[in-house]
Amino acid sequence: MKPLLHLKLYPFASSEPPDHMTEQWVEGFQANAPRIIKKLMRKIKDEADYYEKVVGVILKRYPKFINPSFISRSGLNSKAIIQKISKHLQSSYEKYKKNLDRAYETVDGIPAKRFKEAVAAAKEHYAKRMREITLPFTGTKAEGLGIAPIVALWLTEDTTSEGVLRRGDELLGGALLC
Repeated sequence: MKPLLHLKLYPFASSEPPDHMTEQWVEGFQANAPRIIKKLMRKIKDEADYYEKVVGVILKRYPKFINPSFISRSGLNSKAIIQKISKHLQSSYEKYKKNLDRAYETVDGIPAKRFKEAVAAAKEHYAKRMREITLPFTGTKAEGLGIAPIVALWLTEDTTSEGVLRRGDELLGGALLC
């Protein structure tokens, strides 16, 4: 058995995502507005569906995430917090429906205008999250592969893996597995 090659990979500090990447995200999301609302309306047809598929799931799963000994700044224990959330959710459908209708209504002849504006406004947040979280691990065409695809190549003993190491990555000894 050949010894494992020890490798130290560093996530690189990525620059901004390429402009075309954020533009494609905005354009794609906006173009899919009619499809998104149709799928949403198929999944949650009415108030009964909303309470079953949204409220019911939240009330079933949320209590598991609260530490039973937790006390909030306002003095609520975990049971009181869950009861407060439950009470709020029991009357949330009207607000959900109103906001959904508002986001997807046609304004100035533009279908889903508010939804599309919200997507455009989220472009900077999308770019920031891509820069800080995703791209350092996935990489870009301009900067090369990130940690995740390099690790996948190494773990599958792909012979091209040594050729994808980046400036700053280190071979710490051992031998190539192939």
